Amino acid sequence: MQTLSSDPKSGVTGFYDPNSGKVILQTTATGSAAQIQVTNDAAGLFQNVFQFSPAANMTSAAFASGALTAGGLVELNGQKISLAAGETLANVTTAINSVTSSTGVTATVNGSNQLVLSGSNLYSPISISDPSGAMQMAASPSNAAKDAMYSVNGVATSSSNNSPVFNGVTLNLQGVTGANPVMISVSSNTSAIVQSITNFVQQYNQTWQTMQGLYSQQRNVSYQPLTAAQESQMTQAQVDQWNQKAQSGMIQFDPLLGSAMNHLNMAVTKVVSGLSGSAPTTLAAIGITSINPMTGVKSGNIAPGVTTMGLSTYGMLQIDTTKLTAALQTNPQGVMSLFANSGISNGTTVVANEGLAVQMYSAVSSSISQITQEAGLSTNALPTTPNANTGMILLPSSGVDPNADLASLLTTDLSSPGYLGRQINTIDTRAQQTQKQIGAQRQMWLNQFSQMELAIQSLSTQSTAMLGVLGGSSSSGSGSGSGSGGTTGG
Repeated sequence: MQTLSSDPKSGVTGFYDPNSGKVILQTTATGSAAQIQVTNDAAGLFQNVFQFSPAANMTSAAFASGALTAGGLVELNGQKISLAAGETLANVTTAINSVTSSTGVTATVNGSNQLVLSGSNLYSPISISDPSGAMQMAASPSNAAKDAMYSVNGVATSSSNNSPVFNGVTLNLQGVTGANPVMISVSSNTSAIVQSITNFVQQYNQTWQTMQGLYSQQRNVSYQPLTAAQESQMTQAQVDQWNQKAQSGMIQFDPLLGSAMNHLNMAVTKVVSGLSGSAPTTLAAIGITSINPMTGVKSGNIAPGVTTMGLSTYGMLQIDTTKLTAALQTNPQGVMSLFANSGISNGTTVVANEGLAVQMYSAVSSSISQITQEAGLSTNALPTTPNANTGMILLPSSGVDPNADLASLLTTDLSSPGYLGRQINTIDTRAQQTQKQIGAQRQMWLNQFSQMELAIQSLSTQSTAMLGVLGGSSSSGSGSGSGSGGTTGG
């Protein structure tokens, strides 16, 4: 049984029942697929070892009058039963059930005026001989399950389980209704929509929190970028800590970041006019408002994604879930229009009545475009097809190393330079030119020093030679004077 139950392909599990002394086989399938079929059992394992042979129920044709259309002698599992034409199915059932102890077969009548024979012993087949066709029986698989039959608005269909999904609606079939229709009312899953909007507000608050943190981050001007010589005297951990300090506040009060934040804040506080019917026109109308930095989150409201407090909560949103739920229950289509209304177009661009989510997307796209113009785009693995909505070619999203230096965060690719990229290129060019000038100046001084050394060496040689000449002349003059004096004295 362990081997049989552990095979997922069979869909059959088995166990031994010590109370009945029998092996029980079960199928995990439902509906018309719920059958256990034994094939290729040439050795007779199930017949000889388990004393198992697939039993079969027997089902008659439908009798419109509720009686037999013909009479005759029927032999059921060796037991002969005499039946007469016109005999009611109730009488036939009584006759068959009176010999159940001998045949092991019981009879019932279903709702379609069909006589159903079932073997009381699951492991014994039903054998019937009906030469006259009195009961018109046909065999069907033992204990065969059937698909659930149901009809929705006149459309008849079936399902292998009692929880079918019809046109996106899950039905729970709990019984037979017959001719009595069941009325079904369908309503929006308000809780799921509230959760979706809550997730949207959470993403907004987390994004705003990150942008605000970068915008107001303190700049550490005393931590300048390290030179290669300085890095060589430090450990990697010290270099990382230094770079983290040096890169802190690099976009403090950045005008592009500030502009992006202003556009987002304007989008969530804007009034959307021109919506149809009684649709809400502001987030405040459905319970979503800005947090007051002085008083904090209102009592009873939630602020998903917010982890700060005080002035740092400026621009973040809070939700009155009770008011939001009521708005969704009253006018779900209006709430959807508030977020997703496509707006009025003049033929080329949308000019009015855009939903808030559409406006936020436009604000983000505009900010990306400005950053692209400022910093430029990398051409490595760059998409070649412009975005259908913005007309821009956007880079795929990727992580940025927070410990990287400024030059690695901004492209200097000359094929697509932005303002910052051009500035970096200019600085690099000036640095190279200055380095060349320093090298040329150094070489000039080296040349002059070499010439001076040669000149000094030449002067030294000439000085030595002159001293030698002057010394020889002086010695020669003194000897001559002595001789003359001596001669005169003599």
